[in-house]
Amino acid sequence: NYTIKTHMLLHLAECARYCNPSFGSCYDGEIMMAVVRRLIQGTARGSKPLTVANAALERYVHAKSFEVTNPYERFIHT
Repeated sequence: NYTIKTHMLLHLAECARYCNPSFGSCYDGEIMMAVVRRLIQGTARGSKPLTVANAALERYVHAKSFEVTNPYERFIHT
């Protein structure tokens, strides 16, 4: 509802003077959205539309498991 959103916006403006702007940063979310977008685009090529989400999740989990299990990963990029 428009009225409720406006009301909450006013409360946020009132509280803004007490908050550090770094606490409200959404750049991490934007970076993750770019990662997900690239993952979905790569998965969508050659896949049936109903299987894209499942295949993308499998690829993401596989990449994360490699990141966790590879102890030398942090030394490769330095």
